[in-house]
Amino acid sequence: MSNGYLTLAQAREALGVSAFVFNQRFRPELTEIRRGPRTILFDRVEVETVKGESDGMWNKKKVSDALDHAWDLKWRDSRGPKKKKSLMQQVDSEIGDVPLSKLDYSRIEQWVMELRESDKAVATIKSRLSCLTFALKIACKKGWIKSVPMVPDMETPNRKIRYLLDDPDEERALLEATGVLHYQIADVMKPAIVFLLDTGARLSELLKVRWGNVSDAGVMFEERKAGDCLRVPLTPEARTALETLLESKYWMARVRGANLDKKRMTSAQNWFTHQFAKVRDKAKLHDVSAHTLRHTCASRLVQAGVSLYEVRQLLGHSSITVTERYSHLAPSSLDRAVTVLKNRRLSNKVRKMRPQSQ
Repeated sequence: MSNGYLTLAQAREALGVSAFVFNQRFRPELTEIRRGPRTILFDRVEVETVKGESDGMWNKKKVSDALDHAWDLKWRDSRGPKKKKSLMQQVDSEIGDVPLSKLDYSRIEQWVMELRESDKAVATIKSRLSCLTFALKIACKKGWIKSVPMVPDMETPNRKIRYLLDDPDEERALLEATGVLHYQIADVMKPAIVFLLDTGARLSELLKVRWGNVSDAGVMFEERKAGDCLRVPLTPEARTALETLLESKYWMARVRGANLDKKRMTSAQNWFTHQFAKVRDKAKLHDVSAHTLRHTCASRLVQAGVSLYEVRQLLGHSSITVTERYSHLAPSSLDRAVTVLKNRRLSNKVRKMRPQSQ
């Protein structure tokens, strides 16, 4: 083809876009020159001019623009918009200022490494990558980027769930180890551990609880991870522990504003995590975290024969799939099922063997 003209394929290649973006975004701006029934040509200078203008547009757009557009187009009216909004805001706060023109595999990998260094769980990182990728796909269709960059592969490790063991008594060791703390901190750390063990609550849920959330029916956890609310009945020990915390001036000062402000919540979580690390290290339970207490509550319920459905309701899991992680702890469920069938068979035999009345 002569230097002055480009074929359809050459024009797309020069612009570096897909056929969809070319037809939707660029083709209406270009003059088509027909040479025969099947040949369409475009002026090379005109294509280069359009390319220069579009490159300028790409350089101005940022990741935050792609996220906002994805929210307006898809996420706002989808299921669980609060959860998606929260996820989008997290991604925006971490990488939103990056220009789309500079967002490549290396920059995304750097972001992932930063998340790993901050001890973010693999599942958390994967959800943020998925959020970013979805927004970039829409941005690509808009013509804001030429292609969607690849993202690092994240394999979720198939790790065994860690929960406190009864033999040895790791709960007692943990509670006794609170003695390593200053007496004011120990006085609130011990009831906090008891409360988390007996309710299966997340740390963030405990930090938000105020007197208005407590009633005879239990405790109401508001604005949970999924944006919903959950009422949980309390054991006598859990109620006493919660009342101790709410009556403590020291505790209320440490969690002040955590139920209203995200930064104060982060500050309270960091404080608790730091103090808990001292306790678990003193107890020589180095692989235990505050979230282990939630796993412990679920594990104990399943081991006691409580159904997975009831465990899911009590802990407020987003789906039964999450609760099924504890199913292997159920006490000989197959044996109990066979026993039911066996007893029914024996009962039928007894009825058949009884002499009929004359």
